Amino acid sequence: MKKIWALFCLISLFLSVVLAGTLVITANVVLNISIWLSSLLIFLIVVIELTSITILTLKASWVQTPNNTVDMVECFGKYIGKPLKAGPHILFPWFVKIRARVFLGEQRLGLYLNNKESTQSGSGDVEFENCSSGLMAYLFFRIVNPERAIYAIAELFRSIEERTDHLLRSFFGAYTLDEAIELKSYFRLRNVACLIDFSANSSKKFSKDHLMADVSEADFMNSPYYKTLERWGCVPIGISISDIEVPDDIKEQRVRVLTAEKDNEVAAIELKTSRVKAKKTVVDAEAAKRKTELEGEGQSNRLSEVLKTVGDKEKAIHFLINGDKWNAIAKLKEGHNLTLIEGSSDAQLGAGIGAGINSSNKSKN
Repeated sequence: MKKIWALFCLISLFLSVVLAGTLVITANVVLNISIWLSSLLIFLIVVIELTSITILTLKASWVQTPNNTVDMVECFGKYIGKPLKAGPHILFPWFVKIRARVFLGEQRLGLYLNNKESTQSGSGDVEFENCSSGLMAYLFFRIVNPERAIYAIAELFRSIEERTDHLLRSFFGAYTLDEAIELKSYFRLRNVACLIDFSANSSKKFSKDHLMADVSEADFMNSPYYKTLERWGCVPIGISISDIEVPDDIKEQRVRVLTAEKDNEVAAIELKTSRVKAKKTVVDAEAAKRKTELEGEGQSNRLSEVLKTVGDKEKAIHFLINGDKWNAIAKLKEGHNLTLIEGSSDAQLGAGIGAGINSSNKSKN
């Protein structure tokens, strides 16, 4: 935009000079106006043109730096020595330009370590001990030295991303997928930066105690990761591990395992139920057997009592059979108007036996 303003001003100045010369020639030749009047006309045109150029130049030079932001300014390609702080500024547009505008507040940088984001750093998924999987994290940092952030490193954000990517892969590469998912809640940048040795060829496992231990600010500032970012004019604040993806094949395996566990639980419950039913069947059988034995003992005792009275085994059995028949008919008579007719001999026998049994019971009592 400033180059456009500069070009416009130069063209306007050139056109004004041409116009002024044309007017002078026209005034002298055609209109026969005096030289001093022609000169006054030229002066007015030049004043108007210079005023317009001055206004346009001031407008092109006016710069406002936002709050919590600084502008890195260069004059003829050389840094002026200090950044412009928040507020209004006037920069001559033809020789001075803003190289970069730097935000001094806390910033967030997304890290996508997977095969889906081909433009990101890291060359694909994270290699865990037992599989490969994607990881998503966010780095929080702040620029504290704008000069270093602009002039000490090319592509600052890309460089921070690469360094943090190395840190994450070095740490999580020593664990299995399940261990990494469990440890992501305990991941603390201060602890991991002090534990990870970038010069080592292999990763090392650390316990939760190492991740939750208190690390001093001095130890954190002496870590290789902190020193690297400090050399670039930045200060790391923290990392948030947002998600660790589970591959589809592992998801299917977990579903099969979960289904098998549920089937085993159902089978165990069914086995327990069948055992209870079997035990109940045995108890019911023993109860039925015991009932039969008691009924048999009762019939035997009745037969013994009848034999004591009658003395004849055949007559005693006949009496018991008739007694059962009378009991069955008595149940049928309940609610019905029935009449039972028996032979006189059997009736007399039954009465006699019944009287004998009663007398025997009384004697026992």
